[in-house]
Amino acid sequence: MSTPLDEIFSLLHQSQRANQLALDQEGRAVYPYLAIVSDNNDPQNRRRIKCVSPHSPGIQTDWLRRLQSASGFDPPLPAVGQTVIVFSIDGAELNGWYLQVVNDTNPPLPKSSAQDDLYSQVPGRQDERTEGDRIVRVGKSLTFQNDAGASITLAANGNVVIQDAAGNSMNLAGGIAFSTSSLSVAGKQIATVGSVDSDGDTTISRGW
Repeated sequence: MSTPLDEIFSLLHQSQRANQLALDQEGRAVYPYLAIVSDNNDPQNRRRIKCVSPHSPGIQTDWLRRLQSASGFDPPLPAVGQTVIVFSIDGAELNGWYLQVVNDTNPPLPKSSAQDDLYSQVPGRQDERTEGDRIVRVGKSLTFQNDAGASITLAANGNVVIQDAAGNSMNLAGGIAFSTSSLSVAGKQIATVGSVDSDGDTTISRGW
């Protein structure tokens, strides 16, 4: 059975432990915090950034390393002015890591369904390498198109359509259908059904 004196000693012991814990955490960044990117030009090109926290805008962090869920993936660095969340391993500020967040400085990308759709945007160049085979399967159509307007489409009905920016197209659908005002092979124009030859005769059948 404890006595009042035992309780006093117990409280004193707990107070000493709490005080020691507080001293151990002094100078450590124990909790993650939001920060603003101030520098993303890593001299060692290790994808590190520096940040400032809103409550200490005049103090810049050491280089922070990136946290990500998988290897073999190298997304663009967060831009200066964007918000990230900063973690310090064991509270050591020289062992800092960051994750990007979605907010006003790094807003969601446009897509029809936030639940189902994936939208990716790369401000610079994108390179990919697959050591073995790569197979892409889609349920409907697949289109490759550049800003100039040229495109290649694997249509949902099985056709393959190649089109340039001027609207000329080639449609592979069992046969091959060309939609163009001029078609040549080895520098020579191809005569089509309905064309007029040098003698003034009309071509009424194909030549193959």
